[in-house]
Amino acid sequence: MQIKKIILSQFKGITNAEFTFDGNTVISGQNGSGKTTVADAYFWLFTDKDYSLKSNPEIHPDFLEESEPSVEIVCDIDGKEVSFRKFQKDSRTKKQREAGAPVRISNQYEVNSVPKSQKDFDAALTEYGIDKDKFLLLTHPEIFTGMKSADCRKILFGMTNDVTDKSIADSMGNCQEVSALLDNYTAEEITALQKRTKKEADQNLDNIPQQIIGLEKAKVQIDVQSITADRDALQSEIDEVEKTIKENPLPDMGDLNQKIAMFENQKKALETDANTERREKLQTAREELAEIQRKRSDAEYEFQTAIGAEEERNGRIEQLKKDYQSLADTFQKVKAITFDESSNVCKYCGQPLPADKADENRNKFNAEIERQKLDINRQAAAIKKQIKELESHPVSIPDHSAIDDLSKQEEQKKAEVESLSQPIDVTGSDEYKAIEFEIAKVRQAMDALDFAKKKREELESEVAEKRRQVNFMNDQIAKEDVNKHIDEQIAKAKEQQKQYAQASANAEKILDQLSRISMEKNRLLTEQVNSHFSKVKFKLFEQLKNGEYRDTCVPTIDGKVLGESANTAREIEAKLDIVSGLQGFYEQDLPVFLDNSESLDSQNSKIDIGHQLIMLRVTDDEKLIIS
Repeated sequence: MQIKKIILSQFKGITNAEFTFDGNTVISGQNGSGKTTVADAYFWLFTDKDYSLKSNPEIHPDFLEESEPSVEIVCDIDGKEVSFRKFQKDSRTKKQREAGAPVRISNQYEVNSVPKSQKDFDAALTEYGIDKDKFLLLTHPEIFTGMKSADCRKILFGMTNDVTDKSIADSMGNCQEVSALLDNYTAEEITALQKRTKKEADQNLDNIPQQIIGLEKAKVQIDVQSITADRDALQSEIDEVEKTIKENPLPDMGDLNQKIAMFENQKKALETDANTERREKLQTAREELAEIQRKRSDAEYEFQTAIGAEEERNGRIEQLKKDYQSLADTFQKVKAITFDESSNVCKYCGQPLPADKADENRNKFNAEIERQKLDINRQAAAIKKQIKELESHPVSIPDHSAIDDLSKQEEQKKAEVESLSQPIDVTGSDEYKAIEFEIAKVRQAMDALDFAKKKREELESEVAEKRRQVNFMNDQIAKEDVNKHIDEQIAKAKEQQKQYAQASANAEKILDQLSRISMEKNRLLTEQVNSHFSKVKFKLFEQLKNGEYRDTCVPTIDGKVLGESANTAREIEAKLDIVSGLQGFYEQDLPVFLDNSESLDSQNSKIDIGHQLIMLRVTDDEKLIIS
């Protein structure tokens, strides 16, 4: 498509004008002379925007109260002259105008002077091979470079062969996990899921050790077996005493019973006094036994922890050595790659490239190989440093003899506790015999029933004391249930710790595979994308300082990022090259309008992009000049 004429009527600042074009054209004049108005007319007719990309712009001239702006563009499309016209019309009736009704503007369309609805007008554009949806992208140099990076990547990747994450994962051979996931999810979804999984797992791994320490501190050290044996023995004694009481009903003994009770209390006092020191020693011995058991448990935990840490260190060293060997193999493969001289030919004519261009290609290739080798060497040096650091810091494993000593102390203390658990018999003492003698005298004064009542009181007192002891022992035994519950919680926490560690490792492995797949995909797509452009090269990914790769979309020219170059002319050439490449891919041949072309010098102004180029240039001329 080539523009032959643009005819404007009552359009913005132009009352009536006809502009003739013959191939590439320069429209020059002072600021405000109407250069941009011509470009506005072109884009308004086909896209309802002006050159500044404002939608439905105000096109009515200020000097006319009522006007019908009109733009007609006469084109040559594949050797056939075609006229497109768009104009605005006030659709009010004469009566509505006279009544002062609000203006009702509507767009009208014509193709070859035949009126068309907007739908038919768009259909006509399609029939003549004009893709209206891509019109701005293919004719306005500022569109593509003003888009978001993600949108630019989407367009550029549409210009490539079908390279999917799934196909790359399958071809790489060591990405089976990601390949399976890609059957149901996108790479972005997998990345988000695995990052969330790893973050949650790592947080839990940080918290669980403190939870286990807190649970261990909450445990109570008691000798359940010994206490249970003592309790069962007391309960048997209680059962026998209660049987005796049942078989001997209580008589009414009056004062004699009170005397006997008094004497019985005296005997109990003797027993209590005699066993007080023993009980205190027993309590101390039990506390010392609990402390020894705690120390032994701590020592065993420290010993096992040290062994586990050493095994983990050795495993890490082994894995690092494997990684180092893998890098060495990769280095040899990269080192063996040589430049393919057959690539130093023009892709259009098949002729060998000039020597300087061929050298540039070869140098770029060799530089890339050296960069890869340097990157591999850096990684290998880092791994070697880690191996050296790990090998120079073996884990110190405590001497097990300390645990053995604690075990011996525990057995000795248990024997002491067992010895002190036996009550002292005071029945052979003089005091006790004297009390017994007094009791005997009281009993002699009682009839046959006296003995029965005294015996019952004695037995009931014995039962009460033993029940108190049993209750105390039951309270101690109940604490073991708390310890069992704590042990269950600790076991559960350790199992969760293993699961979270595995989940974190699995997520990290998948994220690493995704990173390598992304790198390979970007590499393949970059080559395909850049093949569509002659001057511009797109950078579609970059390596961050932490070694990771990030998707991007940065156009460059002469090795400089577009927008950061001081050479405005080369920046303009780059934007035109992008438009030309896009038109070539979409098989479109549309005129391109370029504003601010005064930045181009006499040599640059003769740019040939393969499509009609209409440049708008500021000069000192008061009127527009078409050249």
